[in-house]
Amino acid sequence: MNRILLTGATGFIGSHVLAALVAQGDTVVAVVRPGSDTWRIKDFLNHPKVTVCGATEADLSAAFKVASIDCVVHVATKYIKQHTTAAEVTEMIDANVAWPGMLLELMRQHGVTKLVSTGTFFEYDLQGKNVLTETSPLLPYNVYARTKLQFDDLVKDYVRTAGFTVAHLRLFAPYGPGDNPKFIPYVITNLLQGKPVELTPGEQRWN
Repeated sequence: MNRILLTGATGFIGSHVLAALVAQGDTVVAVVRPGSDTWRIKDFLNHPKVTVCGATEADLSAAFKVASIDCVVHVATKYIKQHTTAAEVTEMIDANVAWPGMLLELMRQHGVTKLVSTGTFFEYDLQGKNVLTETSPLLPYNVYARTKLQFDDLVKDYVRTAGFTVAHLRLFAPYGPGDNPKFIPYVITNLLQGKPVELTPGEQRWN
């Protein structure tokens, strides 16, 4: 049994991670920001293996002290594919670099050195025509991807200076139950409602 601090627990991916951790017997401290919609994790809010904590520095510091965290799983993110305002850039930097940077420092202070973090395949050079692999060149597609890459660079400093052990996962368009209204839900919903489905010519190739 592990004691996991999970960020982004109310999101699509985070809710599935929470369910999987509880299923394998881990104890989870789920970080939930004030005002977050908890519909995806409503069945876990009173679970004996789950504790909810806030997202402030004081909240997180208290969680590290009380729960004796073994590992942090960081899936929280602020995703804007194409920003249109300076405020949106600031939002992504705050959520994807500054806030998790504070989390890294709290981990160091409390002797927690294991981290699983999540990025995006948008971090890779998508202009090339080669199949992407874990060693493909990096060239962020947008500001969102740049912030994820910046956080990964920050993590590497903690690997070097504080002995962190890290897995950084660059996720490829995940979908499934409880998803946000992205491509797959869009197609299914439109078909069920008898609406047209607007698609590209279908020239993309996915494995």
